[in-house]
Amino acid sequence: MNNGFTSPASIGARLGLLAGLLCILYFLMLYAVQKDLVISFWVFAGYGIIIFFKILAVHLAWKGGGNRLEFKKGLQAAFLVSVTSMALWILFFHILFAFIDTELNLLAKEKALQRIEKFMSMAGAPDDKIEEALELAEQRNYAPSFSSDAMNYAWSLIIGFLYAAVIGAIYHYAGRKTPPLQKPDAA
Repeated sequence: MNNGFTSPASIGARLGLLAGLLCILYFLMLYAVQKDLVISFWVFAGYGIIIFFKILAVHLAWKGGGNRLEFKKGLQAAFLVSVTSMALWILFFHILFAFIDTELNLLAKEKALQRIEKFMSMAGAPDDKIEEALELAEQRNYAPSFSSDAMNYAWSLIIGFLYAAVIGAIYHYAGRKTPPLQKPDAA
């Protein structure tokens, strides 16, 4: 029986909340170890947490459906993990960068300038182009804003939708290849 607590939407929302909280905890651990890590590529490992919970949400919905899952239900479960977890994670980033530790904005700017110079030099760009790129990056505002957060959220949902579609399709296809789960007879 598929009640409100075991529906794909409910599973996705609850696991998305858990994934978002774990991403925040992961981010806080990076922050506690060294501030530089919150501006590094290590932050992207948080997406691994979200992908794991997407797969778990679809798997639980699949098991709840007796090893059968409509594609749209799998998509719904996985996508709601993205919606919930990314909203929490981006909100936390905003609060941290805008109110708690505003020095992180300067650190982000410094790291961005270093990366631009490094990558353009490795690509063999002429010095005048590197200087031009550095000047443009220098003028950019690195403080969080509603518009930058909204764009980050929108992009994360677009990418999250693609992952959700792939995961939902895999489980939908697996359900067609797996015999249905037989429920024991009630005696």
